[in-house]
Amino acid sequence: MIVKDKYAEAEFKDIVKYKIKWIFKILKIASIFNIIKYRIKWIFKIVYKIYMNYVELYDFDNLL
Repeated sequence: MIVKDKYAEAEFKDIVKYKIKWIFKILKIASIFNIIKYRIKWIFKIVYKIYMNYVELYDFDNLL
């Protein structure tokens, strides 16, 4: 692992390895967020469908 103080002393291949490693870390984190976002959307769709089925079953206008 390259320390910022020794960044100038590092060889080119070390710098490339370091940057590639960080790019993969960032992509991994981004993919985790996309999976979480997709699952939250999926859960809201299910809840919405259940709620709409409930509203269709009961006619609330007659209750008032």
